[in-house]
Amino acid sequence: MTSKDQNQQMPEMIEGAGDTNVSAFKISPLRGRMMFGDSIEIDLSKRLPKYGNQFVGAYSARSLASDGRDFIAYVCEPQFTPRNRMGPSFAGIANPAMLRLIGSGMGKIQEQHTNRFVFIYENALGKPLAETDVGLALGMKPEKVVEKVIVPMMGVLKDLRDNDIVHGSIRMTNLFDGGKENYDHVVLGECLSLPPSMAQPIIYESVDRGLAQPTGRGVGTNLDDLYSFGVCIAMMLRTRDPMRAKSDADILQNKLQYGSFATIVSADDHFPGTLVELMRGLLQDDRRQRWTLDDVFSWNEGRRVTPKQATKKLRAARPLSFIGKTYSFPTSLARDMFMRPTDAVQLIESGEIQQWIKRSLDDEDMLLRFDLALKSAEDQGRGPAYFDRLVSRVGLCLDPEGPIRYKHISVTGEGLATALAEAFASNKDLGIFTEIFTGSLLSFWLTVLTELNYDVAPLVSRFDTCRGFMRQNGPGFGLERVMYYLNADVHCMSPVVNRYYCRTPEEFLYALEDIAADKAGRPSRIMDRHTIAFLCAKDRKVAEPYLYDLASKEPYRYSLGTLQCLAAIQRYAKITNLRNLSDWMADFIEPVFDRFHDRDVRRDLRKKVAEARDKGDLPRLLSILDNADLLRTDLMNFRRAMRDYRTLVMERNDLSTRAADIRHYGKREGRETSVIVSGVIATLMLVGIIILYLNGARIL
Repeated sequence: MTSKDQNQQMPEMIEGAGDTNVSAFKISPLRGRMMFGDSIEIDLSKRLPKYGNQFVGAYSARSLASDGRDFIAYVCEPQFTPRNRMGPSFAGIANPAMLRLIGSGMGKIQEQHTNRFVFIYENALGKPLAETDVGLALGMKPEKVVEKVIVPMMGVLKDLRDNDIVHGSIRMTNLFDGGKENYDHVVLGECLSLPPSMAQPIIYESVDRGLAQPTGRGVGTNLDDLYSFGVCIAMMLRTRDPMRAKSDADILQNKLQYGSFATIVSADDHFPGTLVELMRGLLQDDRRQRWTLDDVFSWNEGRRVTPKQATKKLRAARPLSFIGKTYSFPTSLARDMFMRPTDAVQLIESGEIQQWIKRSLDDEDMLLRFDLALKSAEDQGRGPAYFDRLVSRVGLCLDPEGPIRYKHISVTGEGLATALAEAFASNKDLGIFTEIFTGSLLSFWLTVLTELNYDVAPLVSRFDTCRGFMRQNGPGFGLERVMYYLNADVHCMSPVVNRYYCRTPEEFLYALEDIAADKAGRPSRIMDRHTIAFLCAKDRKVAEPYLYDLASKEPYRYSLGTLQCLAAIQRYAKITNLRNLSDWMADFIEPVFDRFHDRDVRRDLRKKVAEARDKGDLPRLLSILDNADLLRTDLMNFRRAMRDYRTLVMERNDLSTRAADIRHYGKREGRETSVIVSGVIATLMLVGIIILYLNGARIL
């Protein structure tokens, strides 16, 4: 059966596969010049479209040293988390067939007073092998493809694997001629400026990853790079594209029904048997059967690789009707149910799916998963979110190796983290992620998961930790903490420092130092939920001990907690000379003075703070105010003064009561006084008489 015949017999169509609103994303307009360190200048007016993509702009850069070398700068967008931690490992790879990374880090745009993360690469790409990834059929000679492309790229893939890096951007528009003709120096382009596979067209992604939204595909493995590489090989060799003018939904559906090889390789083309063997091995939809890099090396050495047969796709004996279409494959049904949840609920509750699984698919494991899905959906009651939980779990029952689908998101287990970060950065509705992490969807997914590629134990631990964060609502916890915990590469998204792209507590402190230079622009609050969660995730000891004060509504506690946190960062990082921030903190901690009751103490403290405000030493400033002995003494003296005051008040009240009746005021006191005086006189007289008597004097 030819690909043309296959396309004519496709009754099941997946609508909107892989769609997400990032497809309408526009790169931020930048102007002026950007400095990367002190030695490289990036000209933001010189855009290099052939090297960038729809999510990241590439710009011309040059060295300010005497050599004046040219570079390519990829300026990352704040909405999409770059893989900045991979920079050192990537830069350590020395392979002429791979773009060389010169450096990565913060670039400063002086005109816009903002920072962006930047990757600086050697300018040695040349022209892309293709201007587009759509409809490619280059018809190259097989021996040329092997010699000029396959063999060099095998070395690149080996270096990536040995450094534990998944490229995630292997596609024809990201392969370049290196400035040479006849493919004499093919170079693989960059991959670190975006989450893995985000810019990959559907044709380069396997079905399980293609069904996930671009921001939620996850890192994947080197097997995914090999799949993309297999697609590139097919595009170079073939003379016709079987999927020309087809939508992403058509491509995915054809892969689901007929397999990737039949979808990508035209039946009209005839290639050498060895290359057909290579492409079949790389384009296996079942990753457990897909060729590894070692298999590719064995193939190149002429050793026969044991052919790996594709796992037979589960197909129903009788199709199921849904939204006017018929479905024979459960994976297709799961995807369209996700797109039409209202109709899906009716189909589930009618019992048709259960009967279809039992009678047409005859899959006992799927039937067990279906029963588990119904029970799991009802565990949290039949409230407003019940139908969403039901559709999501039944979708996982039908397609356990597919993405996690809930409401309008579709992500892999690893891609959930990057999707959450993108939602935060783009100010999207976060309620859906709250429901995912507080509910049992992730636990259900791990229960029904059949994909052996996942290491389940770490995922269980990570999701349990996230659930623990969600149980607490205070600063330092909640969805913000989950986001920073799952995304080690993400920057602090607090509005206070968002434009500085802070990735560490030290960078956060330097950002505040810069903000403090503008006294008029200083915010009234520094530590918000994002900032606290970010610091807790990056270094618990600089924030977690002060969470109680930071969450307090008492101004002096919040101010003192802020100073304690910032001083801890400066102390641990051994940062000196934060004069602007020290000056800011001297004003910021004004409410702390009210903590002391003695006016003389407050006056002395203000004097000491005034002397220390321009020293740039936050721990010193903190030691002045956070003095336990001084506070204890002040409190003791205050309590003593309160007791004295209470005694005086009682005496005053007693005098006031007596003075209320002026006619009798003093009479009782007079009587009491006269009695006392009389008693004293009588006592003295009696003592005198006794003395005289004892001396023999006659008294009478």
